[in-house]
Amino acid sequence: MLGQPSAWVIGLFLLLLGLSAHTLPSVAEKTYRAAETTQFELESFDRIANQLGFASLGQYEDSKLRAIFNRALMAYFKVFEAKDLVWSSRAAYRIAELVSYFFEKQVFSYTPPYRYSRLPFSFVIHQKSSNQIPSNKKAAALQDEITLLYETIEKYAKKLNIDKELLKDLQKKLNSVANKTWVQAEKVISPFKQHLEPGTLRDINGQIQKFQKNGAWKNILSSDLKTVQTAINHPSQTVRLSGLVIAELHPNNQFTLPLLAQWKKPARPLFNNLQNTLFGESERILLALKALTQKEPKSIELIVASSELPAAEKAWLLSFASKNESTMRMAKELLNHEDGLTASRALWVLYQANPKTAIPVVKQHLKDRRSFVSTTGQRILEINQLSNKT
Repeated sequence: MLGQPSAWVIGLFLLLLGLSAHTLPSVAEKTYRAAETTQFELESFDRIANQLGFASLGQYEDSKLRAIFNRALMAYFKVFEAKDLVWSSRAAYRIAELVSYFFEKQVFSYTPPYRYSRLPFSFVIHQKSSNQIPSNKKAAALQDEITLLYETIEKYAKKLNIDKELLKDLQKKLNSVANKTWVQAEKVISPFKQHLEPGTLRDINGQIQKFQKNGAWKNILSSDLKTVQTAINHPSQTVRLSGLVIAELHPNNQFTLPLLAQWKKPARPLFNNLQNTLFGESERILLALKALTQKEPKSIELIVASSELPAAEKAWLLSFASKNESTMRMAKELLNHEDGLTASRALWVLYQANPKTAIPVVKQHLKDRRSFVSTTGQRILEINQLSNKT
């Protein structure tokens, strides 16, 4: 009769229904796929704080990476606990892979942010018994966490009766990570260790001292700017370095021009390792100018107007200046620079100076093709959203 389906139609419908029931993904598979997406988000995360040189940005990126890692890890553990032999086995391997990637690539192989790290006073390095300084203090604290995570994976894997070859491969990965020596150290060779030249300066509890020809140290007044300027311009590298450190510890507007005059851009990247951060002349000049910018507000105008310093370094130093109309004006000028690093730092300065007025400008640069600019804009919007929630 019209309107009644034939037997073959009913049979086909039931067949398709049965097939669809078998092809529908399980809860374990759905959770696994979601964890994969989160893992991809972690692996494609682009850090920029090291290049820009801003501590608060670095702290945000560290916390975000950790949050993404935790989300992926928890999702894989949910699959693990589902006791689905196929997907739990895959999750076991993925957890091992995830933890290995996060700690090896994002934590231990990550270049420390020397530009904005708190570092020891360079001149006293020669007094230490060891010339090695740990480059990543996080490593030791995370060792126990890594071991515990892998022991948990191994425990779950054995309960699930996972394929012996997979478990063997998993155990191999566990052992390689658990037995690894994570704490790394960089060798630092102090130029002051072998020989001190007359004219070398040092600071002892706020008192500036000058090394004499007879081997004695003589106190000098902090108001004796000429002695510091002489050291900054001295032909000897070690004396110059000591003068740069004193200029950082005792900032004065009178040091601005001598510091700028000594600037020479090195062939290597700036702040690329601990040795150069502590004893590189270019790095010490920037750190002295940073101290000047923080203590002497008028110095930033002279620094930004100078022809010696690269625009990117001007933008970095501008971030330490007082947040006023003058700072915003200079930041807007640097934002138009063709160099992406300069523009990115300037965009960050604008946001730090006045978040409310900066956000529309930030949004205009989300598709900017200059290096770092669009990513910087995205980070700023994320941070701004978090600050509005708190």
